[in-house]
Amino acid sequence: MGEPTIGSKTILLVDDDIVVLNALTIVLQASGHKVLKAFSGGEIPAIARQQQVDLIFLDLVFPPDSENFGSPLHNGLFVVEWLNRTSETQNIPVAIISSTEPAKYQKQALKAGVIGCLQKPLNKDEVLGIIEKKFGKTS
Repeated sequence: MGEPTIGSKTILLVDDDIVVLNALTIVLQASGHKVLKAFSGGEIPAIARQQQVDLIFLDLVFPPDSENFGSPLHNGLFVVEWLNRTSETQNIPVAIISSTEPAKYQKQALKAGVIGCLQKPLNKDEVLGIIEKKFGKTS
């Protein structure tokens, strides 16, 4: 696996699918980035308080759980709006990853400040392209 380099970024992956988290972790670590993982949007502020997060890849839809049943935190676009109002996270760029066709939510996502929208299954070059577009070439 690639070790973090001087130009590496700390990237938080937020998805309820462990396969997606693991696949993205492999791609990002091989490119020299540090990867943090969360299974729901509600975990983001706590992680952001403990770590310097440079970028978030956020799923669009999360299944309900026993603690947050009916919570708006199951909607990735609501999570983005919430992050924009939270002091620990308001300056962290967010890219959406979803199995939903981006055309269905992209206008609303970009209005909320999302820097990119990717459709699953994810393409390695598109994922790394989001990072390069935001930060320039990092490795």
